[in-house]
Amino acid sequence: MLGLVNARGPRFRLFGTPVTVHWGFFVLVALLAFVSGGPLIYGVMLSGVIFVSILIHEFGHAAAFAAYGRSSRVVIHGFGGLTVSEDGADLRDGQAIVVSFAGPGAEIVLGLAALAVQQSGFAAGNIYAEAILRDLVWVNLLWGLVNLAPVLPLDGGHVVERLTHRFAPALTSTLPAFVGVAFTIPLAVFAWVNGFALGAIFAAMFGFMNLRMLLGGIDEPKRQRRVDDAQRALSLLQSADPGEAIGALEAVIADTLPQELEDRCVEGLAWALAWRNAPGDIDRVGNLVDRLRGQRDVALLSALVALSQDRAAEASALLVRGLAHERTEPPPWLLPRMLPDADAVTSVAGWIDQLGWDERHQGLGRLAASLERSGRPADANGVRRLMSRPGV
Repeated sequence: MLGLVNARGPRFRLFGTPVTVHWGFFVLVALLAFVSGGPLIYGVMLSGVIFVSILIHEFGHAAAFAAYGRSSRVVIHGFGGLTVSEDGADLRDGQAIVVSFAGPGAEIVLGLAALAVQQSGFAAGNIYAEAILRDLVWVNLLWGLVNLAPVLPLDGGHVVERLTHRFAPALTSTLPAFVGVAFTIPLAVFAWVNGFALGAIFAAMFGFMNLRMLLGGIDEPKRQRRVDDAQRALSLLQSADPGEAIGALEAVIADTLPQELEDRCVEGLAWALAWRNAPGDIDRVGNLVDRLRGQRDVALLSALVALSQDRAAEASALLVRGLAHERTEPPPWLLPRMLPDADAVTSVAGWIDQLGWDERHQGLGRLAASLERSGRPADANGVRRLMSRPGV
């Protein structure tokens, strides 16, 4: 849907409403022109009728939006059209139902008007006018009625969605899609049995779309519970004993989470294991760092792993990188473990002092602040004196 909202193609304004014609619509026009089964002119006329009909349909929605004081814009694409409000606030349920009905309503009125003209004999004898009127009747009446079907993403489906939201809000994510599936499955079977293969294919396509929505809606409460559990597990990292978070974080990352939240939980588990530092914990931290590499800041965690493996120079270089280049704030217990005395602090501060101005300023500032938080004010002041050297 986002891709259609931001569609690219020719643009114009009609009655003050911006209209974009997506390039996919022209692909549809070309197909109709060549497969209409008659002279090319008839395919072109049918394409024009479809364009006008979609425009009338979408301007029915736009007129309803305007009646509620909302501006809107129209996109015409290869599968129909889309009208979206340009105002941020959502419509009330009753207003949204009126907007949904206004589109097919405008189209049905156009179809009935074309039928009245056709029945009057006004175009009799003019084969082109007769063809245009015939197409206007069938396209608008048929597609207008189809759009009223209680199937998402058709207008009738959106009406069901809003009615459900109004009277049974807890079922909003499931009931409209269930109605869509229940409607389209027997319709597809009926169309196929009676030789309407194209209608059966379209019904099956909409049925599949609604089935996917239904399954997603059923899974939504479970997905939200997983997210809530992950947030609670992450909050345990702020306790006096971050190790309390280990079991909860292990449980949540074993399930499916949004990628960004999963990465945060994996990083949190790595920090909790590093804090506990029981036998085997640092090896697990190394495995988690490999999993996070390229997704999160891991230099400080990598420094702990290197230190545990007696790679002191590499650990110091990674600590410098973490302090000077990355955003992760060192926990209060990290520097006492990695820099146990003033000589170690002086060595790392000297490395940072050789960096460019921005990295030097950030690195020394974070080193001093971390030492202060860990209860080492004398070491912190030494770093601050280095920061304030004249000429630097």
